[in-house]
Amino acid sequence: MNPLNAHNLVIDVPGRAGGQVMDFTVGEGQVWGVLGPNGAGKTTLLHTLAGLRPPRSGEVRLGSTPLASMKRRTASQQLGLVFQERHDEFPATVLETVLIGRHPWLSPWQMESGEDLAIAEQALAELDVVHLSSRLVSTLSGGERQRVAIATVMAQKPDTWLLDEPSNHLDLHHQVSVMELLKSQAAAGRSIFMCLHDLNLAARWCDHLLLLFPDGEACWGPAKTMLVPSALERLYNQKLVTVEADGAPVFVPTNTEEPDMREHAKDPERHARRMVAKQKIMQDRIARARNEQGVLLVLTGPGKGKSSSGFGMVARALGHGMKVGIVQFIKGAFSTGEEAFFRDLPNVDYHVMGQGYTWDTQNREQDVAAANEAWDIAARMLKDDSYDLILLDELNIALKYDYIDLDRVLDDLQARPEMQHVVVTGRSAPQELIDLADTVTEMGVIKHAFKDLGVKAQKGVEL
Repeated sequence: MNPLNAHNLVIDVPGRAGGQVMDFTVGEGQVWGVLGPNGAGKTTLLHTLAGLRPPRSGEVRLGSTPLASMKRRTASQQLGLVFQERHDEFPATVLETVLIGRHPWLSPWQMESGEDLAIAEQALAELDVVHLSSRLVSTLSGGERQRVAIATVMAQKPDTWLLDEPSNHLDLHHQVSVMELLKSQAAAGRSIFMCLHDLNLAARWCDHLLLLFPDGEACWGPAKTMLVPSALERLYNQKLVTVEADGAPVFVPTNTEEPDMREHAKDPERHARRMVAKQKIMQDRIARARNEQGVLLVLTGPGKGKSSSGFGMVARALGHGMKVGIVQFIKGAFSTGEEAFFRDLPNVDYHVMGQGYTWDTQNREQDVAAANEAWDIAARMLKDDSYDLILLDELNIALKYDYIDLDRVLDDLQARPEMQHVVVTGRSAPQELIDLADTVTEMGVIKHAFKDLGVKAQKGVEL
């Protein structure tokens, strides 16, 4: 399989200047969802990835081969596309339409074989439209046409499926069955990349998400790191309430007018009743928390404050007379306020092993060597029960770029002393680390002075 890669890609959205550079790979077995409001560029991105629209800059690759250099027939054997809207210019039956999916595998003027027919009939059965095989497509409902379109791509058997609103026009039962089908295709080794308007379908079925904002900003990563309520509210300009159902988050739009708790606070009796109820809840939680163990905390997400929070915990530990180990990855090329403050304090073992941001070093071999040297020191600390708390600052970045072997990191974290606390920071935490952690916090972006206002990094805030 040749994975679909966006390499330094900027999509060309009419009427919108600039655009964010996107670099991502849709890996084998992954299910990606693209979320964003109307007009954000979701369909444009999908068509660009399919080779139907030229990018403003950068390129789309299948494996290491630029898509633009490939013959359409070769590309169509690897990429399948379900359009958001379809126009039936010529009369055709459902079976004839689904057989079109076999055309990339046929030579010019070659007729479909019995095997091609069997593949098409199987696709019809999978999409619950086999009973419509002799009907003209023009006589179908919108939901039936949608299932025929998905069946056509299924008959095509591409490695990567690109789908624009696959749940469009479908009733609830068929929405679920289509999403289950796409998940099963991913489990069989294919890649799924789809635009969705239903946030809850994306939360339940996608393992990776890409958020497209109206101004061209984009962010992407594992779904658990993208489903940050504050970021989703900014994405859709809509307040959300988050609940959990069947083990997955459910996002519900709420009224923009919320009750003013300050007004409630002016009523002393009402305030007292609320605080008594809250006290009872907190006392019950405290009573249930009886275990004592070292805690692994992961601070991730695209928002600012991950390292700041980590160093806040360092200060708290030092206030209790605890011994702290600190290893900073990535940030070694410049001095920081935290290093200047903490390095020479008693009970602090401070190491900065990074070579600077990866886009500055531009030397993978150097970055890998520095990251592994840093992990050697971290591993030594993780074996030493004299350290009460260890901060591994920006470790997630080193893991994201595969500078350090993830299995080694997980093994060392699991084998650490029972009462040792560890804090890991950095965006794009790998799912395996999230699964291992005891506490995970996603930090989202609502506004950022550097990105939104062009305010440079300043001492005491960023440095």
